Amino acid sequence: SRTGTVVTIALFVAVAASTVSLPLVLHAVMGERMLGPLSKAKDWLGLHNAAIMAVVITVIVVYLAVKGFR
Repeated sequence: SRTGTVVTIALFVAVAASTVSLPLVLHAVMGERMLGPLSKAKDWLGLHNAAIMAVVITVIVVYLAVKGFR
């Protein structure tokens, strides 16, 4: 339905935007205190990049496979 599509797109945009805006807002509000945690998060994401991408790609493949079988 059209409403479901609009809600899905809005949710996707909100989640995607939060990955950029949340660290910026936290840094603006908390200042230098956020540099340590943000640096640790960056290091963790860099270290686990392959696993994160494998999960994301697997989710996309499963979704497309399920949708294709309908």
